Amino acid sequence: MIYIDPPYNIGNDFVYNDNFSDPIAHYKEVTSQATKSNPESMGRFHTAWLNMMYPRLRLAANLLRDDGVVVISIDDNEVRNLRLICDEVFGEENFVAQLIWQSRQNKDNRNISGLSNDHEYLLCYSKQFGNRVFLGTERKVEQYSNPDNDPRGVWTSANMVGLATANARPNLHYNLVNPATGIDYGCPAKGWRYERSTMSRLIDERRVLWPENPDSRPRRKAFLNELSDVLPGFSSMLETGIYTNTATKELLQIFGSHNFDFPKPVGLMKNLLTQLTKKDDVVLDFFSSSSTTVHAVMQLNAEDGGNRQYIMVQLPEVTDEKSEAFKAGYKTIAEIGKERIRRAGAKILEELGASSEQQTIEGKVNVSGCLTCATYAHR
Repeated sequence: MIYIDPPYNIGNDFVYNDNFSDPIAHYKEVTSQATKSNPESMGRFHTAWLNMMYPRLRLAANLLRDDGVVVISIDDNEVRNLRLICDEVFGEENFVAQLIWQSRQNKDNRNISGLSNDHEYLLCYSKQFGNRVFLGTERKVEQYSNPDNDPRGVWTSANMVGLATANARPNLHYNLVNPATGIDYGCPAKGWRYERSTMSRLIDERRVLWPENPDSRPRRKAFLNELSDVLPGFSSMLETGIYTNTATKELLQIFGSHNFDFPKPVGLMKNLLTQLTKKDDVVLDFFSSSSTTVHAVMQLNAEDGGNRQYIMVQLPEVTDEKSEAFKAGYKTIAEIGKERIRRAGAKILEELGASSEQQTIEGKVNVSGCLTCATYAHR
């Protein structure tokens, strides 16, 4: 999995100080950056941001394993343009989802329009078409019971009303009659879910639940032990209760000061990692910023016994001299990220409280650096 949380383009002149050892003209030639900026139009704001993103997405596509997936956080300013270049880089057929995350907990009353923009997006693309990308959600089994002591086990009632018109599926449109009572339950507007022979088999197997009221609809017994191992689908509407201010509080607990603006919460990343990675996968984040991704990987490994590896990359972007981070001694964003890994790792070890597991977990919080960027590598 590759996760990207790039700097959002908020509409001002976009500046991102890349430091390449290769001449920039050759770099642009290799990465096929043919877009030209138009300083007389607003399009130049999009151009500068897209010129920063495009080569990184090309690199991400090359690095991904065949069963890999990339997830990109973005807001309304560039989501349309990002979809277009992702379609080009990864292939439109490999688009998986545009997840919606409610990032704001409290309403924003500053907008002239009167609308509080409370959400962000996570674009998800797979490397190859046809792979099941999301694990799925836990199946709810509380609804299953066995009030009639059916020897086939616990069951729940399931809908049998169809979804097709009579013109589209005439074989699904017929009156359903209880052979034991003679009650005719008619035919729903969209017919039944099963054609006559299948419905007759369900009746013979005593799987149809007949209501006493003729105006109600018969339902069928769905047995828990007959369900496939495939879990129910993961919703594109991400769970509520995890917001940007949740992440701010998490960093405050770690550092005791406000060292980073607009971080992502650990819970959000853990949710994605649980869905999109297996226990031995590698996770890359080359906009690692406050290192939320590392924190989430370490926490999830500690919880499920996984051995996920991480590679985090962050340019040594200088912190503002007026910021709390600078005053606390962090001269670059990379330094903030490294220190977070150390402290988060120590906290996870403390919470585990098991000396037998200490060496295993400590091996997952090592930090190393290089000259042009900070690379945090699982060793």
